[in-house]
Amino acid sequence: SFPTRRSSDLGFKVTPKFQIDGAITWAKANEVADHWDEDLGFEFDLSFTYKIYDNLSYMAGAAYLVTGDYFKYGVAGKEVDNDYLLINKLTLSF
Repeated sequence: SFPTRRSSDLGFKVTPKFQIDGAITWAKANEVADHWDEDLGFEFDLSFTYKIYDNLSYMAGAAYLVTGDYFKYGVAGKEVDNDYLLINKLTLSF
């Protein structure tokens, strides 16, 4: 089943070359098996982008997932850990 998702995004251009973006997303499963929880969890994202040249930019970001009970797969008392992601990328546009 496809998840239902709600998101709140915010972006702020600090200077013409530097931008900060953030997002908070909450998701739940539309259909679940018996005794499964539909909560997929919350995700918090934060990224920074710096435009080095008109066609070259650098982005660094982080995401943190507060894992929902859906990932316990219906097993009572099962522990699930939160997860995170760190990313950096260099983009060349032409």
